[in-house]
Amino acid sequence: MSMSGKPRLEANATAHDTDLLALLRDIVDEIKGLRSDLAAVERQRSAPRRLSRADEEALVALFPALAAAVGTRTFSVHELHEHARLPVAPAVALRAALAAVGNPRRIGRLLRRAEGVDVGGYRIVANGHSREGMLLSVTAITRKTRSDG
Repeated sequence: MSMSGKPRLEANATAHDTDLLALLRDIVDEIKGLRSDLAAVERQRSAPRRLSRADEEALVALFPALAAAVGTRTFSVHELHEHARLPVAPAVALRAALAAVGNPRRIGRLLRRAEGVDVGGYRIVANGHSREGMLLSVTAITRKTRSDG
């Protein structure tokens, strides 16, 4: 090894050794590139998500109906549509809110985009997957004030 930490090619190195060293250098360069890519993904994940104005408006209308209908229970979009068919007041409000957003696929995409974003005092949290799709829950966000301590 040289003082720089890089392997030194001796005068009697074979062509095979030279090829292996070149391959190792390529692998190291690839790993450095992957680390850089991973760092960029981590930076993007830690940056706050931004929703379009249309998404925010749809969610502001949808979240209170969701919270009233399912409370803190975990749900899938499929289950939301089944629940919305019930003849009870929270389901009727949920049915209207879901209809305003669109079909189940559109609702699912909207909720995935909204995951972890505070909108209108609520937040969607992903809780895994089932055969019916992503499992979600809606939580009410409470903001601390200065007097809360």
